[in-house]
Amino acid sequence: RFVGSLLRMPAYVKFFLLLILVVGLAWSALYPSIASSPCTGDCRLSDVRRRQGVAVNLSCIPPGMRLAKALGDLKMAVLGENDIISQSLFKNHHWEVTSLEEMAAMARTTLPESGTFLHIGANLGYYSLLFADRGFQVLAIEPMARNQQALEGSLCLNPHLREQVTLLPLALGAPWEVACRCVIRSASYSSNVGNGFLQCGNASCKDDDSNCQVTEVISLDRVLEQHPVQSVDVVRIDVEAHECQVLAGGGSLFSRYRPKFLQVETAWLNTSKCVAAAAEQHRYRTFRVMSSTVMVAEEFVVPELVKLGENMWV
Repeated sequence: RFVGSLLRMPAYVKFFLLLILVVGLAWSALYPSIASSPCTGDCRLSDVRRRQGVAVNLSCIPPGMRLAKALGDLKMAVLGENDIISQSLFKNHHWEVTSLEEMAAMARTTLPESGTFLHIGANLGYYSLLFADRGFQVLAIEPMARNQQALEGSLCLNPHLREQVTLLPLALGAPWEVACRCVIRSASYSSNVGNGFLQCGNASCKDDDSNCQVTEVISLDRVLEQHPVQSVDVVRIDVEAHECQVLAGGGSLFSRYRPKFLQVETAWLNTSKCVAAAAEQHRYRTFRVMSSTVMVAEEFVVPELVKLGENMWV
């Protein structure tokens, strides 16, 4: 009966049904169903989509954030247009460097083959993900809740990296700041919400200020005691004018681990002076790279890269 009804249909109806069948078959070929989710935790299979041949679980992305493709096959959850780093990742697919070799060359040395990357002020976790993707263990320290959510979302998008990244939701400070009340506030509410300035003492947040929060502060020495690792090989510190306090509470970083090189932001206040003092005390050479100072252990400096750096990375 069905076949008879189909044969009696007008030609244009038959053509329309045939067109629907062809489009359906083509769609199934281009976007096959996904048997398993690339995500862990609360991710739902119904949210899994396929974009450009790569499975993407959209439920990994926290509310109000968006998906960005970083270097290689890395996918990241990033903030909106009111955040500089997010804008760069969303539009250019990288932030500051396009490879870890470039980062090491700035320090006039080479990248260790493996080890532990200590990321203080992890922000959205771009460098953390790059090092984890290279096989490093990562200690990512980030006090801002919004950035923590973004990094957790990125680990959900890249579940093969989850076991390599330990995210610590706290701020680092000097020993004398540990007992203080501290808040962290966005550097700019309009263009840089992911960068936070830490204030300790009488600082407070307004009840309706979503860009400010109270945060726990401990010393770097305490972190390394609570989360022991075999080595600390590369360090990046970017904490908006609080770098000196981090170094003041982290003597064991040099006495016990002696990283091959560190990249420390020195754009604010007198941070370049305390970095230079730490370098002299622990036998590191320093090189200025844009808004940062890189410290490289004397025994790891590559002379050819020192000469090359005279005309680059300034």
